This record gives sequence, C-alpha cells and structure tokens, in this order.
Amino acid sequence: MKDLSFTNVRMALGEPSLETRRALSAVLHQKGFHDIIPAASLETIVDSVTTDRADLIVCDAHIEGGDLYQLVHDIRHGKIGSNPFLVIIILADQPDVELVKRLVDAGVDDILTKPITAGKFADHIIHLSKHRKDFVVTVDYIGPDRRKDGPRPGTQVIPTIKVPNPLQDITSGSNLNKIKHEIEDAKRKINEQQVERLAYQACYLSDHLVSAYDSEPDKEVVPMITRLEAVTSELEEKLPLSSYAHARKPCSQLLDMAHRLHREPLNPKAENVQRLSVLSQELHDLFVQINPDAFPEKAHEGQDNQDDYDNSAPFDESILSQEELFKRLNTME
Repeated sequence: MKDLSFTNVRMALGEPSLETRRALSAVLHQKGFHDIIPAASLETIVDSVTTDRADLIVCDAHIEGGDLYQLVHDIRHGKIGSNPFLVIIILADQPDVELVKRLVDAGVDDILTKPITAGKFADHIIHLSKHRKDFVVTVDYIGPDRRKDGPRPGTQVIPTIKVPNPLQDITSGSNLNKIKHEIEDAKRKINEQQVERLAYQACYLSDHLVSAYDSEPDKEVVPMITRLEAVTSELEEKLPLSSYAHARKPCSQLLDMAHRLHREPLNPKAENVQRLSVLSQELHDLFVQINPDAFPEKAHEGQDNQDDYDNSAPFDESILSQEELFKRLNTME
C-alpha cells in the first residue's frame, strides 16, 4: 500500500449529511485523496459523470435529487459519461433487501452499511483498487460478476470480462492514453457480448412465440412480443460495431415481423408465424458460424430455461436474511 498514490483519483462523494460528508472527506484526504467533489444531492453526482470529472463514485443509497438506480444503470450501459467502468460504492443505513438488490442489479461495485468508520471506509476503497471483480454481461445487466456456480447444462455460456479499474490504473501511474485505450477495448468487448446476449434472447423469444401460436395463444404472448421488439431493436443498433454486422438484415426483418405480430397478437397470419421461425433460425445460424458457444443447441429444443429469460444481475440467490446479505456485500474477499 506504500506504493499507492490517490492524489490523481477524482472522487464524487454523495452524502446528504454535511457532518458525515466532512468526516469522510477528512479521513480520505489523510489517505491521499485530494480531488473530492462533495455532493449533497444526486444532481452534483450526475454532473461529475457527464463532465468526466469522476473516477470513483461514493453515494448514499437514499440521496435525493434523482434516481440513483437509473444513474448507475446508465453509466454501466454507456448512456452517460465516457467511462462505463467507474468504481461505484453505495452507502446504506437501512437493511432494505429490495433496495440493495435493485442497486446491485444496476451494476454497483459494492454496498457498505452505515454506520461505518471513516478508517474502514477508506480501507475498503484501497482494497477495491487492487481487487475489483470482473464484469459479466446479460441482456439488461452489465456489472461485477457475483455468481458462485458455473452455468447449468444447456444454458448460454456467459464469460467474465476484466474491465479497467480506474483506482488501480491511476494509482499505478498508468498514462492517460493507455487508460483510454483500455476503456475503449473493454467497451468493444462489452458490446460484443451484449450483441450475443441480445441475439440469443431474440431467438429464444421467437421460438417460444412460435410454440405458443402452434397451440392456442393467449394474452401472455403480448409481453413476449413487446420484449422481442425491444430486444431486436437494441440488437439492430449494436450490430454494426460487432463481429456480427452481417446479421443486420435478418435482425431488421425480425424486428419488422415483431411489429406485425404486435398489430395482431392473438390472431396472426400463418405466414408471419412461419417467417418468424425462419428468421430466428437464420439469425441463430449466422451467430453460430462465428461463435458456436453463443447459442447452446438446447435453446432450440424448446427447453424452458430461467437463465435465458432472466434480465437481472447474476446475483447470489442463496440469501437467507437481510443481515447475511449485507455481511456478504461488506466482505472484502
């Protein structure tokens, strides 16, 4: 730790209490953090992200002035700021499992419970500078990998991605150009995996819709069609910057077919259902040609698999209590 220098690390510290904010800032200053943006509301945090003035965000879970979940989600998905890999730590003084899980699903690095000593808080940041979790990508989640077990047989293989750690890069003295290159390289890898997840989901939904129409469709097909439209639309947007750009035509046609089904969800034309199946298979085949692991074949055998349709973060579901949840989140493994 003697080699660490946090002088150039830019921190946005969101804490409603002026007293707590000053106490945390004081101890962080002692640890070497000199570029701290104090924030009493979320607006200041948002401004620090949009103007690229933060490498580390520390924020109270109940801070006012906006939607903290949406901010974290937008950062991770590259919708705000230029670095989706900012280190994000949340401070929470209420053991609210739903709130914690929502923020975890947004992609935060850690959640620490209050009250927390300033010393322990600073030590945790130092720990993260050396031991950040790798990221995973699902259809709706980008963030630290919290899975304990490997994928079940027949599910899509979701590898981890080692993403830039601003704390480590800056404290180790990496030059700015090197850091920017690492960020752009990781963003390309993220986009590639997002495209694979989205294509997999589009085929999964298409196949299940075809199966539903083979029997007697009910109102449950409507949200599936809506979901297919959203997934395919995002896939079409991200394809050009991926290795699968050649799949844009069947993707666009699949999106058009989803729109047609949306207009006649319970009584579609037979040729539209048949075309949906054909387009799904075409999309599947184009992806498998490049990466056979992108589509486990069981996905086309009608196997109903929770992993295929789970849009939340890969999160440890063996939580028995609120206390255990916060204990695990606070453990520096």
